[in-house]
Amino acid sequence: MAEQPDSLYDWQRTWVERRSEGGGTFLFNVSWYDEAFFSEKKNVFLSPEHLAMYAHIGAEDGAVDVSHWRHAG
Repeated sequence: MAEQPDSLYDWQRTWVERRSEGGGTFLFNVSWYDEAFFSEKKNVFLSPEHLAMYAHIGAEDGAVDVSHWRHAG
Protein backbone atom coordinates (compact mmCIF):
# COMPACT_ATOMS: atom_id res chain seq x y z
CA MET A 1 0.00 0.00 0.00
CA ALA A 2 2.85 2.37 0.80
CA GLU A 3 4.27 1.95 -2.71
CA GLN A 4 1.11 3.01 -4.56
CA PRO A 5 2.02 6.17 -6.49
CA ASP A 6 -1.43 7.72 -6.04
CA SER A 7 -1.58 7.20 -2.25
CA LEU A 8 -2.89 10.20 -0.34
CA TYR A 9 -1.47 9.00 2.95
CA ASP A 10 1.93 8.71 4.56
CA TRP A 11 1.94 4.97 5.23
CA GLN A 12 4.27 3.94 8.03
CA ARG A 13 5.40 0.59 9.46
CA THR A 14 3.49 -1.96 7.40
CA TRP A 15 3.68 -5.54 8.72
CA VAL A 16 2.14 -8.80 7.45
CA GLU A 17 1.90 -12.14 9.27
CA ARG A 18 0.54 -15.03 7.21
CA ARG A 19 -0.90 -18.17 8.77
CA SER A 20 -0.07 -21.54 7.23
CA GLU A 21 -3.75 -22.56 7.32
CA GLY A 22 -4.71 -19.37 5.44
CA GLY A 23 -5.45 -15.82 6.43
CA GLY A 24 -3.27 -13.74 8.65
CA THR A 25 -2.74 -10.30 10.10
CA PHE A 26 -1.94 -7.06 8.32
CA LEU A 27 -0.88 -4.18 10.56
CA PHE A 28 -0.03 -0.65 9.49
CA ASN A 29 0.15 2.89 10.74
CA VAL A 30 -1.09 5.94 8.89
CA SER A 31 0.11 9.40 9.84
CA TRP A 32 -2.56 12.09 9.56
CA TYR A 33 -1.31 15.66 9.56
CA ASP A 34 -4.58 17.57 9.24
CA GLU A 35 -7.18 17.29 12.02
CA ALA A 36 -10.13 18.26 9.80
CA PHE A 37 -9.11 15.74 7.10
CA PHE A 38 -8.71 13.04 9.73
CA SER A 39 -12.13 13.78 11.22
CA GLU A 40 -13.69 13.55 7.76
CA LYS A 41 -11.90 10.35 6.66
CA LYS A 42 -11.21 8.34 9.84
CA ASN A 43 -14.10 5.92 9.26
CA VAL A 44 -13.62 5.41 5.52
CA PHE A 45 -12.72 1.78 6.22
CA LEU A 46 -16.48 1.21 6.73
CA SER A 47 -17.39 2.39 3.21
CA PRO A 48 -18.87 -0.07 0.69
CA GLU A 49 -15.69 0.21 -1.42
CA HIS A 50 -13.48 -0.81 1.50
CA LEU A 51 -15.84 -3.59 2.55
CA ALA A 52 -15.66 -4.94 -1.02
CA MET A 53 -11.84 -4.89 -0.85
CA TYR A 54 -11.92 -6.89 2.38
CA ALA A 55 -14.23 -9.47 0.80
CA HIS A 56 -11.94 -9.63 -2.26
CA ILE A 57 -9.01 -10.71 -0.08
CA GLY A 58 -11.17 -13.20 1.81
CA ALA A 59 -11.76 -11.28 5.04
CA GLU A 60 -15.00 -12.29 6.69
CA ASP A 61 -17.52 -9.82 8.12
CA GLY A 62 -16.19 -8.45 11.38
CA ALA A 63 -12.62 -9.54 10.68
CA VAL A 64 -11.34 -5.97 10.23
CA ASP A 65 -10.44 -4.05 13.36
CA VAL A 66 -9.32 -0.41 13.19
CA SER A 67 -7.97 1.67 16.06
CA HIS A 68 -7.06 5.34 16.07
CA TRP A 69 -4.47 6.94 18.35
CA ARG A 70 -3.46 10.53 18.82
CA HIS A 71 0.19 11.35 19.45
CA ALA A 72 0.45 13.12 22.77
CA GLY A 73 3.54 15.08 21.73
